[in-house]
Amino acid sequence: MQELFTALQMLQKGATSLATSRAIRDANEQVQQVLQTETDEAKQLATLRQVAGGLTQQLAGIGADPTTIEQVSKSIAPPQPMIQTAEQAVLMGTPEQQKRGQKLIDAELGARKAAAGAKLDSHVADKVQMAANQFTTMAKKNFEALDAAETLRTMIDNNQSLTDSVIGSFGSRATGEVGNLTKEEREMVRGRQHLIAKAERAIHMGTWGTFPEADRKELRTLADLLAKGAKRGIEKKARLKAGSTAKIYGLDPEEVFQQFIPYDLSGTGAAPKAGAAPQSMGAGGMAGSQITSGLRSFLRPKQ
Repeated sequence: MQELFTALQMLQKGATSLATSRAIRDANEQVQQVLQTETDEAKQLATLRQVAGGLTQQLAGIGADPTTIEQVSKSIAPPQPMIQTAEQAVLMGTPEQQKRGQKLIDAELGARKAAAGAKLDSHVADKVQMAANQFTTMAKKNFEALDAAETLRTMIDNNQSLTDSVIGSFGSRATGEVGNLTKEEREMVRGRQHLIAKAERAIHMGTWGTFPEADRKELRTLADLLAKGAKRGIEKKARLKAGSTAKIYGLDPEEVFQQFIPYDLSGTGAAPKAGAAPQSMGAGGMAGSQITSGLRSFLRPKQ
């Protein structure tokens, strides 16, 4: 009798695990669709929170582990934060909170402008710098994925022997950028993902030196695709943050974006745009640098 009870428990756990996996997979597809189609930062976050709430209810109904439910929900969208500043009210508050927050910001900017225009520029520049630092944090995983993909690509190009850390970092970080690719590109990735495991086996067995040239080229193509996805993720987050910052302070979104990333993200690698100071595109890249006084002229709010 005890054996039958144990078997039924195992069967129930297996069914719960399968249902949990399916629910998380379906929610992940919804998340990717939202990220690809919704460009408004506030609407995007609100929709993601709806997806997270629906998944939480579904997993609770299935009987999933509470810790799993909490972790999955937080990975989809952060919980609703407490509104403490006017800037937060404009970016994350209700429509009424947004109106009140914008009035407070406008009043502050007007008072500062009346007191001293030079100080106003400095104040807004500090706010843009703060937003740039926040963007760096938002895009940290994308920067790490780009670094991992470019490291793998460089080592293959230079015919260097891969290491566990390089292929491991690529497999765990870069593959997370699939959601930023087109449907056709995602299919190209799926057709090559098995090469990661194949490369890992070759490294462990000490046979990387005889790894087929055709497979090396395909692995490099995989790195190219995932680097492209990481760059799109970086640009998408930079434009969302630049757009919301520009809206608050009456600035040009494109000029704010260029302060976040003065780089050409369209080609291979991360080549600086003409006139841009060279900076690392790694985690904490350009956005962490200080905006120079020569760039402050565009920061004066539009009349």
